[in-house]
Amino acid sequence: MSVLDTPESADVDGMRVYRTQHFLDVAAPAQQLYTLISDVTTWPSIYGQHLHHIQYLGPSITEEADRFKLWATINGEVGSWVSQRTLYPEELRLTMEQEQPRSPIQTMRGEWRFESLPNGGTRMFMLHRFTPRDDVPDAAAWILKALDLHCPEELASVARICLPGAPVSDVVFSFTETADLPGSAADAFDFVKRSELWAERLSSISSVFLADSTPGMQDLVVHAIAGDGSAHSSHSLRICQGPEWIAFKQIGLSNPLLGHSGEWRFTDRTPGRVVISVRHTVALNPATLPEVFGEDCSIADAKTHVRAALGSSSLAMMTQAANYADRRIRFRY
Repeated sequence: MSVLDTPESADVDGMRVYRTQHFLDVAAPAQQLYTLISDVTTWPSIYGQHLHHIQYLGPSITEEADRFKLWATINGEVGSWVSQRTLYPEELRLTMEQEQPRSPIQTMRGEWRFESLPNGGTRMFMLHRFTPRDDVPDAAAWILKALDLHCPEELASVARICLPGAPVSDVVFSFTETADLPGSAADAFDFVKRSELWAERLSSISSVFLADSTPGMQDLVVHAIAGDGSAHSSHSLRICQGPEWIAFKQIGLSNPLLGHSGEWRFTDRTPGRVVISVRHTVALNPATLPEVFGEDCSIADAKTHVRAALGSSSLAMMTQAANYADRRIRFRY
């Protein structure tokens, strides 16, 4: 089970510093788990729906750490921040520290730690050290509530993909679809972003429900009709940074997917040509593969099926976006 030790606090240099600890035992080797968690680009696919997207920003000034921007919903509030991450591979741990925390946080430092157990499993730790702002009422309680909510969720999310005979490196994977097409990056971006118009523009879409009250964020539900006439729905959270990229994370997934996130990229190659790419990161639920694909389906077979389905959907959207972008160019000239 996941445990939250009683938070400790002490005064350091006139500030109240809090420390918390959550942990969970899982049936996977410590090295595999460290390798998985040290790749932060997989986090949106592994974690619950509160973590939307992570963008790599490059090395820190000292080059001892990497910098990332994270978008997440914390205690019901959508926000973003930049963190620095430092890896300690020989110790099977990594640390994250926010550069300019959002109120009510003054400072925040976190750590993942993986300790091998005698049975071959691992005890995963999430440790946090933070100071709340002293000018915000109940700041410490707000932060502790967020940690107590999201840390057990994140630990449990990692545990779901840790089953005997299914190495973590096999069930979490990424792939990219790329196409060089007519049009411009700005117009192709506009087509993918303007999801409220898809039902008018795409014959496979029956209806779309879009909520975009937060600038740059979209909460998107799409109802579609497959080629065989069957109906299906998808629910995604998207971050739109035009005209360069759109990040997405699907929520409420059905088997065999535990997680699916990714990023659209739009790049002008030459006048009148655009390169569109979609990177997908997928977490499979290994326990459901026989139910979905049959008893003889291997993890490799399941990955092939999933990649074919997601890839064909991406390529179809790319083609429609390019057709729209190409028409826009012809209309201008």
